[in-house]
Amino acid sequence: MTKIGLKISGGLLLRLSIASGIMFVACGQDDSVESQNLASTPTELQMITSNASGIQNNAFEFRGMFDGVKSFFGTDIAAKHNTILDTIADGFQNRTVGDFISQNEFDQFSKLINTNEGGLTNKNGNAIGTARPYDTLSSLTVLELLKTYIGFSSIDKAFRTTGANRYSITFPGKVETFFQRRLTTNTSVERWINNIYTHWDTVKEAAEKDWKREGKTNTDANETMADSLFSLFVFDIAQIKLLREKSIISNANDIRNRFYKGALGDGKKKAKTLASIYKTADIVCVQETSQALVDEMTKRTGFLSLGSSDFVLASSFKPGGSAIFLRKSIFSNTQKLPLINSQLDAAEVVLVTATASNQKYLIASAHSDSKGKNSSDILQEIDTQTVKNRIIVGHDANTKKADNVSTYLEKAQQLGLAPAFDTDSKEPVTSFKTRTFVQTQITKAEKEDTKRSDYILTKGLQVGTNDMIKKPGPSDDNPSDHAILQIAFSK
Repeated sequence: MTKIGLKISGGLLLRLSIASGIMFVACGQDDSVESQNLASTPTELQMITSNASGIQNNAFEFRGMFDGVKSFFGTDIAAKHNTILDTIADGFQNRTVGDFISQNEFDQFSKLINTNEGGLTNKNGNAIGTARPYDTLSSLTVLELLKTYIGFSSIDKAFRTTGANRYSITFPGKVETFFQRRLTTNTSVERWINNIYTHWDTVKEAAEKDWKREGKTNTDANETMADSLFSLFVFDIAQIKLLREKSIISNANDIRNRFYKGALGDGKKKAKTLASIYKTADIVCVQETSQALVDEMTKRTGFLSLGSSDFVLASSFKPGGSAIFLRKSIFSNTQKLPLINSQLDAAEVVLVTATASNQKYLIASAHSDSKGKNSSDILQEIDTQTVKNRIIVGHDANTKKADNVSTYLEKAQQLGLAPAFDTDSKEPVTSFKTRTFVQTQITKAEKEDTKRSDYILTKGLQVGTNDMIKKPGPSDDNPSDHAILQIAFSK
């Protein structure tokens, strides 16, 4: 007879005995306290899923970023933060393009786009820039301009597809980032805007490839790029001019300095905080993983007993992609599986098989696209694999609304994948945030984004209880804007 004891978050102990194919289950209370945070013994099986990203390298990306992190940043930072964001929101929503950009600056932009070096030409070979006259554009609010002429759902889309991050512009001697630089009343709009075009050829080439794949012509790409880059031009100038006003410079610099010294802005500190939570599980499925987190979970010795002898990275890893960590004392024969559907991103959808107690498991960590459109394809990919039983899935499905949640859960259940949490509503909410205008997804700015996005699915397993062990942050104990979910399970 084999006996397995499962400690479930909250103190419930699930004891499982298997003899001659017959399963006996007994439940009782475990008097141990969760704060002991002891590592699981080999007879326990616990799993965590977590999107580890949340806060990017930007102290002004979200509203409320500092509400729950007083111990890192102090009690005054939240009020300062809101004052700055109110100023910027008012500038984008109520002030016009003409308040920030003069006719002369507009002419300089058009000249730059229309030069031979810019390379924007129509089918006749004539140079094209923005075809919109200044007197029309200048009367629009900044937000109206961005929504009308942006051409992208996110204004840095082309830059991100090439790896040429528009916020990392090369200045003489070093690379600086706009949100990292100290602001002064002399912060140079001109130097900043001119350096944006450092990556012009790379961006143009990437945009043309994107539009060709969508069946559009180079002329379409060029014209849209011209409009989009003008919007980018306005976006950056408005931010710089708003943030260099004397009334907010000192507060903005204070926030930035504290941010990069705290657990949100320091990737290593953030990784330590998350690793200290993940260490309670035997299986950890992570989305938007950082190199610092991989190092913390697998390489370092002496930090909360999380050395190389405890966890192994069971999958290949690409920064920003998905990853699976397994406790080495429990799992063996680990193998990463190739994806059958070539349209899925192998960095975002990671599948492995591993053996524990002579039983083979299929484990998946997956991150859907930003609109959740490929979530069904991801579930189908899992179902297509040869392992049909003992399946464990951690998935950030990016389900935005209740009907998206219902569709996702229906698909999962059709494939025999059982959700570990409520199946009848969009609860539990696992992510909520309000983006600001100091980030590139302008159409989402100043809108509350509350959703159930994160899921644990199982097949052929007996799940004990589930727990949201950390609510969505950022907070002192969870620097991510996603909840951390945990289950205890057995076959």
